Amino acid sequence: MEAPKASMEVAAQTRSLFEFDSSWPEPDPVATDYHQVVASRGHPAIVIDNSAHCRVGWAGDTNPRLSYPNITAKPKVKKGVDEISIGNGITEKQFTKWVVTGPHEQGVATNFDVQEKLLDHAFAHLGIDTDQIEHPIVMTEALCCPGYSRAGLTEMLLEGYTAPSVAYGVPDLFSHMHNRPEAAQATGLVVSLGYESTSVMPVLGGRLDSTRSSRIELGGFQFLQTMYKLIQLKRPGLGGLTYPRIRQLVDKHTYFAADYGTELDRWADPLFARQHNVCVQMPFDADAVTAAVDSTRETAAELERRHEGNALRLKDMHRQRRQGKLQNLRPRVRQLQLLRDEIADLEEEESAAALVRNGIESIVDLNAELAQSERDLEQMEDKVRTDTQAVNPTVPARKRMRLTLTDERRRKEDPDQWLRDVRSERRRVTEQIERSAVTELTALGDTDELPRLARELDELLHEHEAGIVRESRECALGDLQRKKQVTLDMERVRVPEVLFQPHIIGSATAGLGEVLERTFAQFSQKEADQLAANVFVTGQEAKISGAADRIRAEIRGMRPADTEVRVFAAADPGSDGWRGASAWANRVDLSTVSITRDWYLEHGPNHLVEHVASNQFLIPKS
Repeated sequence: MEAPKASMEVAAQTRSLFEFDSSWPEPDPVATDYHQVVASRGHPAIVIDNSAHCRVGWAGDTNPRLSYPNITAKPKVKKGVDEISIGNGITEKQFTKWVVTGPHEQGVATNFDVQEKLLDHAFAHLGIDTDQIEHPIVMTEALCCPGYSRAGLTEMLLEGYTAPSVAYGVPDLFSHMHNRPEAAQATGLVVSLGYESTSVMPVLGGRLDSTRSSRIELGGFQFLQTMYKLIQLKRPGLGGLTYPRIRQLVDKHTYFAADYGTELDRWADPLFARQHNVCVQMPFDADAVTAAVDSTRETAAELERRHEGNALRLKDMHRQRRQGKLQNLRPRVRQLQLLRDEIADLEEEESAAALVRNGIESIVDLNAELAQSERDLEQMEDKVRTDTQAVNPTVPARKRMRLTLTDERRRKEDPDQWLRDVRSERRRVTEQIERSAVTELTALGDTDELPRLARELDELLHEHEAGIVRESRECALGDLQRKKQVTLDMERVRVPEVLFQPHIIGSATAGLGEVLERTFAQFSQKEADQLAANVFVTGQEAKISGAADRIRAEIRGMRPADTEVRVFAAADPGSDGWRGASAWANRVDLSTVSITRDWYLEHGPNHLVEHVASNQFLIPKS
């Protein structure tokens, strides 16, 4: 079986380096038109999609006024005043450093303290400035929501906020009504791929069959968790994997395979993997890298300057020592020469006495010491002469050195030796300037040559250092950039496959394919065929490419060959639930489908008024 066309299109579009969208959502604005809304439309219902991503707005509107993650964040350590951020008001730093909590467990509202803060945020940002909520409320809830969860919300809304009424509905059924209004009144199957759970809901004659519905604890959260673990296994210690970034990877670069085994075989081909993998660039601080490189180079330059200073001092010490020896050797040689000339005209006894006075035993010793002293003097004069030429090179020597140093070919062939020669020559010039050897230069008729040579050497060094710094920065940035990259290959198809094969992550939960097969098995042949001919896929995770194709392939594989299988997908899986609820609340008489205040006072919170998009009210067995 071939891979789905949509899957291949996504793969072809993502072969280049992917960089994360670094923009962060703006905090939710506070509406300023509340009184205009009341004046023109009375008291329209407030529609709240209380899912993992909360959407809030007025009944009859096309789009929600507010859309934000249904979470709160607070510091790990209290600092006197309770500080809390909600929804889009949570900054990136807070998201990683603070304690982030939501009101749900597997899509069911259980944390009512957090839920109250989120409702306060919603009502305040709608611009409501009255003491009580004077608008009917339409709120979504999970499939087969437990009575205690609904009772807590009902009590909070009708007593805490004194709302006139509240109606509950399943967002996936609202989405079905919005996308396929006629089919929603017939028999069909609604498959919801949510963030916290996945639901399969048979609809018979336009009404939910709760007793044969199923919900499994698999969804977008497991996708994100799996993606994070796979990347950590591939690149241990890779930082920066925050929730929003993992969310981007899952949304943009994963897809459902119509046939998982065949798709794995395709990915096993190195050529296919190279063509369809995604290289992800994790963010990094380029300025910090540049500063670190500069600091390292400055430290190295300082150490080199110290080394050069020590070398100069050692050279000065050796030069002064040789000068001292030379000053001692010259008088001694002169003394021995005079003594030799003196005893040449004396008698033997007188010459012997002259030798004794000078500490020499015989004429042989005198000649030997004189010869050795002359040799030492000649060697020392050669060394001193070499030192002088090194410090004060002649004009032709400096010109030859300048030609050598400016030779580009030599610079490229052996840059290290070239740099050592430049620095050595610059030290010689510096020493010559410090020693103020102007007299010798003047004698050579070249007073201006030394400053000119110094400027040329400084320019060469400056140019070289600038190039080295630039190359070091580019090299460091390139190395860090490569270290901050991760390639996604099989992860692209393996992450969504968790929904159909939970054993990949070690879960004993049944996969979506098994749940679909069990659902069809509960109906007659005729009803099962009607369900297979009208399958609707919605939910936040349905926007992952290939979802409808995979569900179609699963159903076709478990149904008879002549069964008609038609699968439809929501136009906007994330927001169509709110849009369906908004349109429904605008066209029905909410007083007939809501829990009103009078009803609540008479029957208590443990009740539900049913309608076409609601759960069934099932009285628990005592």
